[in-house]
Amino acid sequence: MKKIIAFSLFCFMFFGCKSPEKGNKKYKITYQSDYDTYVDNNEYSAGDTITLPDFPGWQCSGENVIKFLYWTDGSNTYNGGSSYVINFNVTLQAMYDVSLCEYGCSSGACISSKRALGEACTSDDDCQSGLLCGGSGGSKKCSFPGN
Repeated sequence: MKKIIAFSLFCFMFFGCKSPEKGNKKYKITYQSDYDTYVDNNEYSAGDTITLPDFPGWQCSGENVIKFLYWTDGSNTYNGGSSYVINFNVTLQAMYDVSLCEYGCSSGACISSKRALGEACTSDDDCQSGLLCGGSGGSKKCSFPGN
């Protein structure tokens, strides 16, 4: 009996074999970031393989520009889009590079400086001192107050 239990434990730990003593145990995955937590409602069996979410490129988040780097389970790191074998309940933490943008963020990049007269804007904060963002829709431009 001891040899069978030892083999089952060895098989489970190193090859993802299902333990006959535990039956069909189901596992959950939690994805976590500094911004949010998402619990995957699917139930997985030991040895199931999933593809990890990927978030390519730089993204704007308020005044910050962020770039997804990788997932970590606390021991190992995994690229977005890579395969992950499930053998237990796990929380995967998203790791990011975050940069504060002094003049705001647009199209996944920091705005390098305040906008000059006649340049496109989305709010008054985008414009240089003494200018306001005016116009409608996608045609807003920095202009003098009252114009």
